Amino acid sequence: MANLKHMDIIKRGVDSWNVWRGNNSHIMPSLSDAGLHMAYLNKANLSRADLSDAGLRLADLVEANLKDADLYWANLSEANMKMANLEKANLQGANVTGSNLKEAKLAGANLSQANISRANLQDAQLVRVNFNGTDLSGVDLRGANLKKANLIGANFTNADLEGADLSDAIIGATLFGNVNLSNVKGLETLVHLGPSTVGIDTIYKSSGTMPVVFLKSAGVPDHLIDYIELFVDRNEKHYSCFQ
Repeated sequence: MANLKHMDIIKRGVDSWNVWRGNNSHIMPSLSDAGLHMAYLNKANLSRADLSDAGLRLADLVEANLKDADLYWANLSEANMKMANLEKANLQGANVTGSNLKEAKLAGANLSQANISRANLQDAQLVRVNFNGTDLSGVDLRGANLKKANLIGANFTNADLEGADLSDAIIGATLFGNVNLSNVKGLETLVHLGPSTVGIDTIYKSSGTMPVVFLKSAGVPDHLIDYIELFVDRNEKHYSCFQ
């Protein structure tokens, strides 16, 4: 349960909260189970705060400091976290559907088993993020940095990965359904811990322009790889996956 004193302070507004945090930097705020739906927390200092199971739906967390915060199973659906600092934060199992995380910093964060579907993660820093079993369907990941991220069991169905960097990321049982991978960086450097699913729709959407080493390591059968050019030619696009 949330600490009533801490709840009283945060309800006074961001300025009062940040002053209190500055004067009490040794205290880790306890806001577990707090009802903060639609709260104005723009630039709030919530670093190291316990926000597990907190209700933050539609909250304004633009440029908020959530570094090392515990957001385990928190509801952040449709929250605005543009440019927020969530480095090393724990968002395991959190509901982040439809949220705005454009240009947010999440390096080293734990988002395993989280639902981030339809979220905006454009240009976000996602280095070494744990996306194990995470629902990333329909997510905007254009220009995002996912270097060395854990993508085992992640679902990228219908995601926009235009210009995203997956260099040295770890995959296995990862789902690439109806995704354009033609402009994704680092596919040839992915670490495969097991086969993944690369849908026929993804092959068509990518115009066949994916590294062969990626397809083979993901478990795409050799005979299918051999015929990818033919599939693409039948669609009159005349591209090749052999780059």
